[in-house]
Amino acid sequence: MLVEPSYSDEHRSALKKWQHASESNSRQKAIIELAASEKRLVKQSTDLDLHLNLFNAADGTIDLRSGEVKDPDRSDLITCVANARVRTNATCPRWKQFINEIMCGEQTQIAYRQRLCGYMMFGD
Repeated sequence: MLVEPSYSDEHRSALKKWQHASESNSRQKAIIELAASEKRLVKQSTDLDLHLNLFNAADGTIDLRSGEVKDPDRSDLITCVANARVRTNATCPRWKQFINEIMCGEQTQIAYRQRLCGYMMFGD
């Protein structure tokens, strides 16, 4: 249970005054100018989404070349995140059955069609 600290009326009044002053147009412009001068915060659109082989899921980043899953890393500068979770131990029995049926068990064709569809079976 979170216990909020008790503040004096004087402290609350000062905080409310600061809050209202911070909402003014001049203060907001000043904050934006200060942030724009901070190199760590400023990125160009050309700096974003450069890693075409990295895919952000809700709970991890997948390297599409190796299938490795790592914790999301802000320094990757990936702006999109899929609303799906990574399931490294998931199996796809219906897909495997379907692709096997339509390719009549021809493994070379199955492998090609799976790559064509973007399906990769790492360690499979």
